[in-house]
Amino acid sequence: MPDFKSAYAASWAQAAAREIRIAAEIASATGIALEPYGLGAGTAGRIEGYSRDYGDRAGSADYRSRCGRLHIEVTGPLKPVSPLADLWVRPDKIIAAADEFEETGAATILAHNTPTPGSSVGITRLVRLDAGLLARWRAGALRTVVARPRGFVEIYIAISAADPAILSLRDGCAALRRELAPRPLSPWLAPRRFAPPAAAVSRPAPRLVPAAAPRAPAPVIVAAPGRIPGALPRPARFNPFRQRERVAA
Repeated sequence: MPDFKSAYAASWAQAAAREIRIAAEIASATGIALEPYGLGAGTAGRIEGYSRDYGDRAGSADYRSRCGRLHIEVTGPLKPVSPLADLWVRPDKIIAAADEFEETGAATILAHNTPTPGSSVGITRLVRLDAGLLARWRAGALRTVVARPRGFVEIYIAISAADPAILSLRDGCAALRRELAPRPLSPWLAPRRFAPPAAAVSRPAPRLVPAAAPRAPAPVIVAAPGRIPGALPRPARFNPFRQRERVAA
């Protein structure tokens, strides 16, 4: 049975050079700092073994942003293909993108490069593996392709060139630049709130005012002994000092 890495040994350096070039183009167009992430990313030499031998996830993206919110996977054929043809992606790369999104929230962008006749760089399109595309893949809405390019079976997921998840390199980089740009401060937060605090102003110490003495309870006026509630008072001689008491009674 042919070995996968041995079958691709002749094109290893070509694929590595393309990977480094496209990652640099995306970083330059977006201003996003990228660093190697997947096994062997950014190197042209052959690495023995597979991702599982190094404790890495199979199909991990080649690069990731330093902020951790974005992963970039460079992929695509090395031989000329029509730009109108479907974009083929290995299932393990889609599975790795889904796992990364569920575990860390990081979005994976496939930088799919298609060589074209007469061009040394070909056409690069960006495919965002967002929740919508992943849901369509899980539902079986994306076609599965079985190929034998080098004597052994390879399985791919075909994404139509007209799929809305696919953007040109220019439009895709513009979208990434808008999405990952630092968000402006809310207009409700005035800039002066972030200014250094003003010098402390000396104020006199607060003066404590003693609490007022509690007031005596109001006197309770009760009927005189022998009085019948509601009966008229007995006649009495006029006394100006008792006039108020009589009226109240």
